[in-house]
Amino acid sequence: MEIGKIPPQTIAKNIGESGCLALCYLKLTAMKLKDPDADPLLILCSKYNELVSRGIMDPDCFINDGSAFIKTCFGPRVQNPLVSKLTEYHDPEPVIGYNGKHFVILKDGQIIWNSLSNDQEWLSHPIKSYREVIL
Repeated sequence: MEIGKIPPQTIAKNIGESGCLALCYLKLTAMKLKDPDADPLLILCSKYNELVSRGIMDPDCFINDGSAFIKTCFGPRVQNPLVSKLTEYHDPEPVIGYNGKHFVILKDGQIIWNSLSNDQEWLSHPIKSYREVIL
């Protein structure tokens, strides 16, 4: 193992336990870029060590800089991404929602992508905040 590199099983564990926001940022950005082949898990695994070493993301997948996270993962395809945290959201565009435990992608009040499952039970908990990605 290279010094400074986090072992692959540790990466997988960290993403599985707390990578939902990172995966949502990647999936939502891919949707906005109209890139159905972009796999958020593969992108996150391939960029994980770089994101952590640059301080953009903590090893537990906490995102310190959402804009830098998206730019690092998608490179020149995105120039100046803007990530905003909102308490309310009424736009018909997809948005990331947070219910205090887990992040998902919502559109028109319905889950359109969930890194854990496709059930709508998440909606039974009040939404605490939203994350908007503007490319």
